[in-house]
Amino acid sequence: MNITISPCPECGHTLASSAWRCPGCGAANAPKQRKVTRTFIAAALAIIVVYLGVVFVANLPYIIEPSQKIVYNSGTIGKHKIEILSAELKYNKKRDSAYYIYVTFRWTNGGDNYSTFSNTFDVRAFQDGEQCAFGDSSGTHSLVNSGDSVEVVVSFHRLYTERPIDISVSDWLFPKLDKMQTNKIVKTFVPPPKTAE
Repeated sequence: MNITISPCPECGHTLASSAWRCPGCGAANAPKQRKVTRTFIAAALAIIVVYLGVVFVANLPYIIEPSQKIVYNSGTIGKHKIEILSAELKYNKKRDSAYYIYVTFRWTNGGDNYSTFSNTFDVRAFQDGEQCAFGDSSGTHSLVNSGDSVEVVVSFHRLYTERPIDISVSDWLFPKLDKMQTNKIVKTFVPPPKTAE
């Protein structure tokens, strides 16, 4: 580093370029102060960029969609086996005088602890690419012990009367980084016969 000597612009006292302030009057040495300010801003920006990069990479599994293998009718999701058994269209006058599709699932808890259907799977219904509104369910909140199987029923508000309905089941939570490959179970139902409830 080259140190130069120059007079202080305020009092004329001899001032080295490495000095922060003039020893005679205490005035700030402007060239040194500007250089330090630029260095500080550059270091702060570098730290912010590194921090944001670490946060982005740590949350990557929640930012991107997991790669899913499509399996038809039945399969495994994580440690659990699930099968889409049937769908029935019913007119529900008690609820809101509309048609609902009632889908029956059978699932086996393959985990180490008890679990519920609603905390394990994400179930959706679609018609022509539009998601059907969730209706009600039966058995989705029941605790199922490890190794046990149970049937549950989930209903969806039907959007169109004569169109096929696509049912999909996937992980309720996004998978962790170490298991980015998951299955998605799908089944398409043509309009089932209408029955009154």
